[in-house]
Amino acid sequence: MKKLILIIISAVLSLLVCFFYLDYQLYYYGRNDLKSYHSLPFNITPIFLNDFEGGFYLADEDGLSIISKGENNWISGEHLTINKLIGYGFSKDQMVVKVKDSRNDFKYVEIRKGSGSNQALSFRIINTPPLISGKFKFIELDANYISNFYIVRNYIELFIIFFTGFILYILFKRKALNKNNQ
Repeated sequence: MKKLILIIISAVLSLLVCFFYLDYQLYYYGRNDLKSYHSLPFNITPIFLNDFEGGFYLADEDGLSIISKGENNWISGEHLTINKLIGYGFSKDQMVVKVKDSRNDFKYVEIRKGSGSNQALSFRIINTPPLISGKFKFIELDANYISNFYIVRNYIELFIIFFTGFILYILFKRKALNKNNQ
């Protein structure tokens, strides 16, 4: 019986590690449960919404949308109508968002920290991929890939709950049997 409990406990611990890894990966798509990851530059946060709610967007530290589907007007005077966010990449001091505009052309929106006393974000629309400096990670916003990760993470969560409940059931049942035998 002890072996069974140890096997189940190790299975739960393994599933927990998988859960945390998948949840961390889902952060980049705005689909994570644990809200404790801050790995994007400039305190930008990815937010997932269903398409009928406006779709995926990137938000600033106050939760306001800085780039999303639809009309985008930035303080720098740049303007772009976005049909779809394709993906985004980032390094420590730079972020690039690949989008499809209203004419179905691919555009790139480069986001950097403003210079001088005004530390606001600066946006620049470019037609070709920008030069990337340093270590750069690119996140492709493919719906199928995201849903597969999301489904697997949710099944793992269910297994963790089931196995934890099973362990508690066995322990309480065992305690009750020991109490009856005395």
